[in-house]
Parts: sequence; structure tokens; C-alpha cells
Amino acid sequence: MSNYSNFFRSLLHFGTNQPKWKLTVLVSSVGFSTAGFLWHRHQYHHYASSYSLHLKRYPAAAEYPQLTKHANLMARQLTPQMYAKLRDRITPSGYTIDDVIQVGVDNPGAPNRQYFGVSAGDEESYKMFSDLFDPLIRIRYNYGLDARQYHDTDTTKLRFPFESDNTFDINKYILSSRIRITRNLSGYTFPTFTTRAERRRVEGKLNKAFQQLIKEDNQFNGNYYRLSMMDEELQKNLANDGVLLYKPQTMSWLSSGVARDWPDGRAVYVNNDKNIFAWINQKDHLRFISWSTNNAKNNLRSVITKFFQGISLLENTMKNEGISFAHDDHFGYLTTCPANIGTGLKINIYLKLPLLTKDLRLPTIIKNLNLTMEEIMDPDIEGFKDCIDISNRDRIGKTEIEIIQHVLDGVAKLVEIERKLEAGGKLDEYLRQVNPSDVIYEIQTDEILQTEEKGIPAKILNSLLNMQFDIRRFDIYRKIPKDLTQPTTTGAAISIICVSFISILIFIELYYFITPEVVSELFVDIPESGQADRIPVHIDISVLNIACQYVGIDIQDDLGRHEVGFIDNTLKTPENNGLGCRINASFKINRVPGNFHISTHSSNIQPEYGDMKHVIHELTFGDSIKGFRRIPNRKAFHPLRRFNNTNRPSHISHDYLMKIVPTIYEDLGYVRRYPYQFTFVYREYNPYQSHGAGMIPTIWFRYDIMPITVKYTEHRQKLYTFITSICAVVGGSFTVASIIDSLVFSTRELFKKFEMGKLT
Repeated sequence: MSNYSNFFRSLLHFGTNQPKWKLTVLVSSVGFSTAGFLWHRHQYHHYASSYSLHLKRYPAAAEYPQLTKHANLMARQLTPQMYAKLRDRITPSGYTIDDVIQVGVDNPGAPNRQYFGVSAGDEESYKMFSDLFDPLIRIRYNYGLDARQYHDTDTTKLRFPFESDNTFDINKYILSSRIRITRNLSGYTFPTFTTRAERRRVEGKLNKAFQQLIKEDNQFNGNYYRLSMMDEELQKNLANDGVLLYKPQTMSWLSSGVARDWPDGRAVYVNNDKNIFAWINQKDHLRFISWSTNNAKNNLRSVITKFFQGISLLENTMKNEGISFAHDDHFGYLTTCPANIGTGLKINIYLKLPLLTKDLRLPTIIKNLNLTMEEIMDPDIEGFKDCIDISNRDRIGKTEIEIIQHVLDGVAKLVEIERKLEAGGKLDEYLRQVNPSDVIYEIQTDEILQTEEKGIPAKILNSLLNMQFDIRRFDIYRKIPKDLTQPTTTGAAISIICVSFISILIFIELYYFITPEVVSELFVDIPESGQADRIPVHIDISVLNIACQYVGIDIQDDLGRHEVGFIDNTLKTPENNGLGCRINASFKINRVPGNFHISTHSSNIQPEYGDMKHVIHELTFGDSIKGFRRIPNRKAFHPLRRFNNTNRPSHISHDYLMKIVPTIYEDLGYVRRYPYQFTFVYREYNPYQSHGAGMIPTIWFRYDIMPITVKYTEHRQKLYTFITSICAVVGGSFTVASIIDSLVFSTRELFKKFEMGKLT
């Protein structure tokens, strides 16, 4: 077993012996050089999941999904060229383009519904696969590539159009309201791609944040329940209250993976008044909801106000736990589905409009108002007859306050039309009045813009330009006149040595900049469905003293496979004047322990004692490593190459016990190969003594698949890293040289004074 231990130890420690010569220079570098050096050494490691290590055996054209009958936005936008471009990209957590589009591939969608058909697995998905995400978001929301998502949660800016009108009861039309936001935590994979441990960690972090929220404000006093610990009675009570977190049932969400391991890592928070609640780890890490079911006049304002108060307090408690929401300046808050990206906000207002809901033109009115009308659950129940659910269509491109105000104004317009119809009016005369400009408004939230309109920044700039000062006073590299300097032989020698030393170090840095570095990783191998469960094997072996018609390959494994005389992809060539045989074969083995062996298949027509002396020309597992010049430890991929076993005694069986290690090699172009390293132990025995006269000598290749994977990745040094290193070399070298020159010069001056007797 010592051979195996040394073998794995060499794999684990490959690439860790780095040159230490830089330390001498860097220790004495000036401040900016040292800071830059430390900065560029900071790296972020996030190991990819096993799914991201999918064995891509076929070209992108062969893997391109069948989308001819699909109607979702992804299917309309994705092309074979785009798929080929994005196929080998991978986020730090391991999310691939196939993960992104899988939900759209599994769910074609309908032509009359703008269904995205994509999902994000982490924050980096939106940038890594921007070629697909950007056009989808632009098509759905008309959101430009150079746009910036702003936020505003100041509820004092909201106008409630129906509050000032006391001539009618608004509660006659507004039954209830609901507002929610969708959020994910920064630094964690999203629910579509999270692991059990990471999901539990997210839930644990949010649990602590909500426990602080419960203690800090009375209106948020309540309870936090883990779904896995709920009894049936508690589930029934929460379901009756309308706050229970249910497992997603739609095919689109199930195929995205958000329901894996349900209910593990899922939780519900609800306050004592049952009007604020939150769902943890459903479709996103957090869904925070404020709602009202009774129709008190001030409920709508109260629902919105409490909602933003709760979110603000929750964000403060999250800071204490060191967590924050995933956010991007361009896209805003990042969500699993791009439908919620931006603000992640959705406000629903349930309206009872008996006359307007009977008109078939209502969907057109809703569309012109740039709103969304959703179905009411159980419309046959008395309380929900003639009711519609109105919500915002846009999530991005506007602030939170702008979105809410847009919905409020749209609801006011619908109530106004309903009242006109009650008074005997006709719908036709109001249709032309309803267009987006009636309900779109603008709130100035940026004080800087207001200041610029008044010209204040320009005045400040002019004042600065007119100030009387000499800019040269800021020069920290003041020049000394040449005639005040004193050249010395020692200084010249140190300068030449310093420049030579810098040149050598720069050359070394340039070499490391040009030459890619191969970094190794070691992790547990967990093959997934879809990953190749068979390993290609290629063997080229010569058996010197048994003719081709008598010898063949047998394959066995622990899954019950037993093939005798394997002939597919097998070439036999006579050798040694027909007395021997060279076998060149390619076949696949299952990822379970087993063996393949070379033996005779008809013992009664063979000599009494078989002679299995042989030469192994080649034995490899997995992809070929030809063309990968930088792959480390190459011999480990074919340790039996040119293995000569012709000097062993006749009439014995040869046994090779092999440990196979799955390996991934990724080059600078993100091209991956999947070879297998292996080590072996050789033994031999006399089959006649061990098993009796009925046994025939055999060449055994017994293998076992190790439950680890070694990944080698080529990395090229970044340009800014190279520049920083050059600055460190130059700055540090000149600093050390100047110190040495100063010490030598001062010592010589002191010695001269001592000789002249002037040293006191």
C-alpha cells in the first residue's frame, strides 16, 4: 500500500513547490509595491460541483438541444453558434450553459406567454453567460446594456389617488393587497444549484438574522419554523393562515432543481399578526412578504410601509451575520429567474370589478396600462366572483417606489372606469383615455441631478480652476541639479549590478507570464446521471508463444458483466512466425471494480502448458493525453507502456492489480480531456499449483476505480499581476540598491575622516 500512498501524495502536492527568490526583493519594496504584491496574490477558490465536470465527448453541434417546437424566450434567442461559444464556460461554482437552459429545454412554453426558459445558478451566471441573459432581459423588459438599476424605498413619496376622494368607499373595490421581494445571498449558489450543506448554511444565516429581527421590533415579533421540524397540526395552522411554504409543483421549477431534498433547509418566518411572513430557500434564498386580507381603508398604505420597514431592519440584522443580498449595479438584485431581476418586487392588488370583468376587452386595458392580470384561485367561491389580481409587469428599469406608484395609478384608473360603468357610461369612450402615459409618472430621487440642474457643480469647478496656486508644489519627485551630485565608482558598480539583477528578474517574470502554470485540485468524485458511466480502455499487447486463433480478451466486473472472447474493435496480428499474437483492442468498462484478462479459450487444443510471456506496448484508460505537453506526471497515465515480461518463467499466470484515478485536464482554451491515471502492483503465480491441472495460465488486469478526482487546470498569469510584479521587482531592487549604496558611501566617508583624524 505504500506505493499507493506515495502516488496520491505526489498528486496532492503537485505544484506546491514555488520559487522563493522573490521574498528578498519584496520584503524591502516600497509601500505601493508591497501592497500591490499582496493584493494580486489574493485568490478566490470555489470548487465546481460534479455536474460541471460533465464528460463532453461530443462536439457542441451534436449537443445542441432540439428547440424547433419551443416557444420560450431562450429558444428564440439561443443559436448553435452561441451555444458553442458558451458551452465550455463555467462559473466558479460550476454552473454551465447546459444548466442555464435546461429548464427551457424541458418546458417549451406557449407562444402567447413570454416565459424566459433560463435559470441562474449563482451571481456570476449573469456575467459568464451574458451573451444569452442580456438579450433575454432586453427583449422582456426593454432594458439597455448600459442601463443602471437604481433603488428607492422612501414610501413618503407615494401618492394614493383614492385616499383624498371621500365620495365613495374604496374598500368596495379593493379587497386585499400583497407585496413581496425576492432575494438571494451574495457569495452563495442559488437554489437551482446549491448543495445540501450550502442550503442549510443559508438557512442558518437567515435564521439568526430573523431571530434578531423578532427581538428588535414588536410588530415583527413572531416565530421561525423549519419545515423539516413541523408537525401536522402546525402545518395545517400555517396553511389556514395562508403562509405555509409549499413545495414547487410546476414542471418548470421542478426541472430547475429548486425542489431538491425538500423540505431540508427550508423554513418559514411569520409575525404574530400574520401579516408579515417570509419563505426561506424556495425558488430563491428569501421571499419576504407583507399582505392584508381585510379591507380597512388604510391597509394598502400599511402593507407597503411595514414591508419596507421589515426589509430595512432585516438587512441591518443580516449585516451582523456578515451576509448581504446579491446585487449588481447594472441588473440590481440578482434572482434565480430573470423575471424577478432588478428590484425583485411584485405588488398584487385584488380588485372586485363586477362590470369591467365581464367585458372581453379588459385584457387589452390591462396591457395598455402596462400591468399584469393574473387568475384568482377558486373564482367560483362567493368572495372571489368578479375579481381580478392586478400586479406590476416590470421588475427592472424603475425604482421600487416608481413601480408601486405605477400600480396604484393603474388601479385608480380601473376603479374609475368601473364607477363610470356603474353610472351607466360606455366602455368605448374610456378605452382611448387609457394608455401608459396616463399612469406613468416620474419621481426625482437623485439630489445630485437636482444640484447639477442648478449649476452648482459648474460653479464649484470654476472656483477651483481660478484658485491661485502652483501645481508644482505637489511634486514629490523633486529634482536635484546635476552639478550638486557626486558620482562614485561604488555607486556605478551597484547601479550596474542593480540593473543586471532587475533585468534577470524581469526576464524570469516574463517567462512565468508567458508560460502557463498547471494547478492541481483533488476532490471526491461523485458521478451524476448523464456523465459517462463507462471508461474507454485501449490495450496493445504481444503474447509471444500463443497463436492468434487460440487467444482472446475476456471482460468481467461486479455489475455482472461477463464477455468471453471480446472481438469488437479488436485487431489480432500474428507475430514470431505465427507462434505469437499481437492484440490491439479498444473497449469500455463500467465504473465498478472488475477485470479483463487474456487467456486461451480452448484448452484441449493447446499445449499441455501455456506460455503467457508477453510485452505490453500500451495500456491507457480514458482520453488520450497526446498534445497536452504540460500535463504533469505523464508516466502515471501509462505506467505499463513498453512493459516487458518475457524474462519470466513459462507456464505462470501474470496478475496486474491496478488502482485507477479519474482525472480532468483543462487547458487555457477551456478544452477538457478526461484521461485516467493508474498505478499497479505486479504478481505472478503457478496456476497448476494453485488451482490444479485444469487452470490455464492467464494475463490478468484487475482494476478498482478510486473515489477521488484529480483536476489539472492551466492558468496564465494575469497582465495586472505581471505589471504588479514588475513594479515590485523594480521598486524593491532600487530601494535595496540605494540602501546599500548609502551604507557603503557613509562607511567610506567615515573611514576617510578617521584617517584624517577628523572623526570625533
